[in-house]
Amino acid sequence: MLSQRTITVAISILLLCAATLLDFLTGADVSVLAFYALPVAFASTSSGLRAGTAVALLAAFSSAVLGMNAVIYTGRPGLMLWNTLMSAATLTLVAVGFAERGGVVWRVVRGGWRAGERSTAGNEGD
Repeated sequence: MLSQRTITVAISILLLCAATLLDFLTGADVSVLAFYALPVAFASTSSGLRAGTAVALLAAFSSAVLGMNAVIYTGRPGLMLWNTLMSAATLTLVAVGFAERGGVVWRVVRGGWRAGERSTAGNEGD
């Protein structure tokens, strides 16, 4: 019997492969970063921050590999490094936002967070 973590990782990798294929098919001109966020959010929600961060870094690497073509056409290798770091940072923030059930993302989804409210994640026992 497969564990829930194994199933989560497998589904996250399949979603990541789908996002990578979409990125490849659309080319360097169209950003599909939001589609890379789906497997990150799924992994974070199902298995926690560590799994979400790992998928976020894999997604950033996958996007960077496809972005190498853009470097060839633009002749600006620093651009690929910048884009990779920005993708990794953004996707890691997605992982953090979805990992904590008391965090802002979960409060918005449940409808319990309103503009101007402060998050009390981690302060439930106070």
